[in-house]
Amino acid sequence: MAFGHTQNIVAERVRTYEEQLKEYKIGMTRAELLRALQHEKLEVRWLAAGKLSDDDAKEAIPDLKKALAADKGWMNKINIGVALAWLGDASGLAALRETCRSAEPKYLRIFAARYLIEKDDTTCFDALLEILTKTDIDAKVGALGLLPRYKATHDYQQKSSKYIVAALADKSGHVQKAAISAVGSLGNEIAIPALEAAANQESDEDMRAALHAEIARLKTANQAETPKQ
Repeated sequence: MAFGHTQNIVAERVRTYEEQLKEYKIGMTRAELLRALQHEKLEVRWLAAGKLSDDDAKEAIPDLKKALAADKGWMNKINIGVALAWLGDASGLAALRETCRSAEPKYLRIFAARYLIEKDDTTCFDALLEILTKTDIDAKVGALGLLPRYKATHDYQQKSSKYIVAALADKSGHVQKAAISAVGSLGNEIAIPALEAAANQESDEDMRAALHAEIARLKTANQAETPKQ
């Protein structure tokens, strides 16, 4: 799990960085948090990085860079990279972009994409489209969930429509449901015919109902937005 700028959620309640660090007997002074960036346990390093980022501790940037370089694992690049990015350091963004391009397993790319789009960084757009050509169900669901946030990208519709439309007929129901939620981002001229075609080919009754429900929702929303003559 990525410990990013937000707090880690465990057992249905939000546990703060402070609570989790105290379990490792890590204090909250700046010096203690900086020392924790060199802890033998990666999780402690990530928690300390998150806390320093939340505290806007820009003086921690040199130590965070060392922590980033100390472990080449993708989760380290994500967690330390997020902390650096939120503190305004370019090396954090670079680590997240590298993760988008190359991380395995591919669902890790979703973590990086999610954090980058929070910074209005659309670098991961093509990486998300590539994920939709693969077989990793969790990664595909994650990519479909994020793609609508790239809608302002100038070639969004042109580049993403074939992937999202194809996902409406995916073998996985989870991917299909994610595609149903995402297809509206393509605009009704593409989305409604695609949903209708998918519904005509769909053998599962519940999935067919979900497709028809989205068609109805998009048509209703379009009517509400159309000015009365």
